[in-house]
Amino acid sequence: MEYAANEALRGETRMCGGPCKERKTLMIRILYIDDDVRLRETMSAYLGWYGLSVDQLGDTSGAMSALAGGRYDVLVCDVFARPFDGYELSGRIKASQDPSIRNTEILLVGPEEPDFERYVALKKSGVHSMVKYKSAEEWYEKIDIIVQKRSADRS
Repeated sequence: MEYAANEALRGETRMCGGPCKERKTLMIRILYIDDDVRLRETMSAYLGWYGLSVDQLGDTSGAMSALAGGRYDVLVCDVFARPFDGYELSGRIKASQDPSIRNTEILLVGPEEPDFERYVALKKSGVHSMVKYKSAEEWYEKIDIIVQKRSADRS
């Protein structure tokens, strides 16, 4: 993963050893929180093959301190994370007084799409969601869309 991150910092094009195609890489930093160790480590490795830098946490207890300083472009969090779930963590992030935390993009992943009321509430608060059991390519595409939209909004 160090190799991919260094290439991304230099903005190089590369062929990866994984499922990705040749492309211009961007340095996108992800904080991924999930108590499912196997899925978290597997998906982190796949996203690394796509040139993303992924840090992992097994629970939400250290999320706010990890997000401080604006080191991450996107927080990916399991909706059933503990000790407080992804929805509660999203609320805490959006209510934070620290703009480096409050402005973090959030992608909640779960076993199924949220119900309509929750989907509308998430959209109103600027939180993204997707089913967690999708391919690494779909995860990458979703994260890429979130980051591109964020960049366009700031321009």
